[in-house]
Amino acid sequence: MITARPGYDEIILTTPDSLRLCHSRACSRAGRLAQVIVSYGVLADPGASPHSRDALWPESWGRSCPMCATCWHDTRQVAVKYRPRLTIRSSATPGEDMTVSAPWLPSPPRSEPDRPARPAHLCKGLGH
Repeated sequence: MITARPGYDEIILTTPDSLRLCHSRACSRAGRLAQVIVSYGVLADPGASPHSRDALWPESWGRSCPMCATCWHDTRQVAVKYRPRLTIRSSATPGEDMTVSAPWLPSPPRSEPDRPARPAHLCKGLGH
C-alpha cells in the first residue's frame, strides 16, 4: 500500500502486502508472483496533455500495478529511456529488504528471451 502519491516523473515502489500475481497476462498464467507494486505518477511535463508527444503511459497515471522482477525491469528500462528526469522511490520501511522485492537495480538475465516487454500501460483497470 502506498502512503504517498507519486508526483511528476515519479514512480513509487512498495512491497506487496499479500501474495499477488504479476499484472502481465503471461506471467499471471504462469503463476508468477509480484515482487513489487509499481505506483505511477504523471509521466509527462507539468501542464502537458496526456495526449502530448512526451507523455508516457497516461492510462497508468495514478494507478498501481503488481509486477514480477522481469516485468519491472522491462518497464523501468522504457520509462528511464523516455522520461530522463524520472525519479524512482522506494517506500520501504526501515529495515525492510527491498533488494529482492524492488529490483530497480540491474536484474539477472531474462529467463524468457523471446517474451516481449510488457509496457506498464497494460495494468489498466487495476486499483490502488
